[in-house]
Amino acid sequence: MEPIKFLKEHCEFNEPTDCYVIIAVSRKKDTPEITNSTEIVFRDVIKSVNEIEKKYLKMKACITNYKDIDGKSFPFYLYIQLNPANGRKASIELLNKITGWLSTESLDKQIIEHYKRTYAEFYSCLMVPKCRGSKKYFMIDYDSKNNIGTFVEDLWKLTKVILVQETRNGYHIQCEPFDERKLDKTLYDEPYEIKHDCLMFVEYVKNE
Repeated sequence: MEPIKFLKEHCEFNEPTDCYVIIAVSRKKDTPEITNSTEIVFRDVIKSVNEIEKKYLKMKACITNYKDIDGKSFPFYLYIQLNPANGRKASIELLNKITGWLSTESLDKQIIEHYKRTYAEFYSCLMVPKCRGSKKYFMIDYDSKNNIGTFVEDLWKLTKVILVQETRNGYHIQCEPFDERKLDKTLYDEPYEIKHDCLMFVEYVKNE
């Protein structure tokens, strides 16, 4: 599905505090010279449906124009949170972290380093389960291009399927929560995993 269309169908803003973290990451498995500690990551927050196109285009510009010191471009995966975050809860969580920094006997330099990472800390707060927003979905990471139609048809018998998004190696299936025990894994040869709080695939940007 075209990225902006997918994001508009996926993102739900049922409460004023609902928001989504959109993430672009260049991963080690695609670029061997990148280590786990040096993965390239861009993040932003979408707070309303009116921001979707603007934030997507901003993120796309970041990843298509990014080059390292040697002028090398990198492939990026673009993801969005499965479930909305609660911006108010995340703000309180961040304030608690800041209070913790100030209450420790750390050196001033260490505290300054924490403050330099305030935005990163806030994004992390938005992605913890206790800061989840108004809606709760499951996602099935279906790691194959085969027999997706049959699988989704069977899933419909157990729950409401919201979106089926094709990934590089398979599909991400967004659905209403259901009794996972009723989905018989022995019926399917293709590997899949049911996830509760995760990221949904939006787009792969090869940047050749």
